[in-house]
Amino acid sequence: MLKNIDYKSVIIGSLSTLCIFLIMGAAAERNNLGNITVDSINVVDENGDTRVTLKSLQFGGFIAAVNSLGEASTVFGVDEDGTGFVQTFNELGELITHLGASSSNGGVVKTRNAQGVLTSYVGTSVDGNGIIKTFNENEKMTAFFGTDKDQEGMLLLSDKNGDLNWGRFGKQEIKH
Repeated sequence: MLKNIDYKSVIIGSLSTLCIFLIMGAAAERNNLGNITVDSINVVDENGDTRVTLKSLQFGGFIAAVNSLGEASTVFGVDEDGTGFVQTFNELGELITHLGASSSNGGVVKTRNAQGVLTSYVGTSVDGNGIIKTFNENEKMTAFFGTDKDQEGMLLLSDKNGDLNWGRFGKQEIKH
């Protein structure tokens, strides 16, 4: 019976078994994959629909979570100016909140209504001071509260067209 043994098959089988043990042993010792370089990663659900995207762009990158309608619901990333931001969207994909940098490189939070119209702004003015603005459905500023360039407090109230009706700068009252 020993004359019918195929030594080539025995060697191949032994080497294959050895390779499997080596691979399993290497995987058990090393749970770190090291550096992985890709342009993007998409995480999909059980139906194959994208739910999270991690993507690198020329100016930075972003992570986006997608709802069941295929619309972005949250985006965390870097814009073209190199500043970071977080944005949330409603179920129809309308931008609702934005947390990021203002034009003066200070912080800003902007909110929008269900139609995507700007309703409030809390952030840093071009003078580097804190401000709060509210807007009506026509994106006309109706209220302003903040600090002016002279470091005085200010409060402004406007009509539905954005025209100033009443204001106060420090101790000075303004009426129109």
